[in-house]
Amino acid sequence: MMGTFSATVKQFTIDAKENTSLIFREAASSLAEDVVRTKSSGGFLPHDTGNLGRSFAASTTDMPQINQAEAEYGASNTEFVISGLEAGDTLYMGFQAAYAARMNYGFVGDDKLGRTYNQSGNYFVENAAAKWQQFVTEAETLYGS
Repeated sequence: MMGTFSATVKQFTIDAKENTSLIFREAASSLAEDVVRTKSSGGFLPHDTGNLGRSFAASTTDMPQINQAEAEYGASNTEFVISGLEAGDTLYMGFQAAYAARMNYGFVGDDKLGRTYNQSGNYFVENAAAKWQQFVTEAETLYGS
């Protein structure tokens, strides 16, 4: 009888750890999807060419770096990085496009080329981050806690 109880507890521990990883991956994926959801799709990300959304990247080693040069971004690596996450890992997500901060926070004033702006912020990062607990709760519903 003792061996059965011990085996049951061990399996519960293994399952709980796996469920925690599944919940973390699902919640992180929901966050990533939400932060790049365009205004026309019910989100907060402005969309012109789609380059800003494609500049969103993820890493488990450090924050994605802002690229000060103008660049065209391809497909994001975010889902690939998230798919390898385990409970306890650190996930960094961010935008690489140099203009991402202006689009998120807004900008009032003259830029370095002398152009004057009075641009409102879209706060797509803060709006997505504010839903983190909701994403975790939804993932727990899928995978149990």
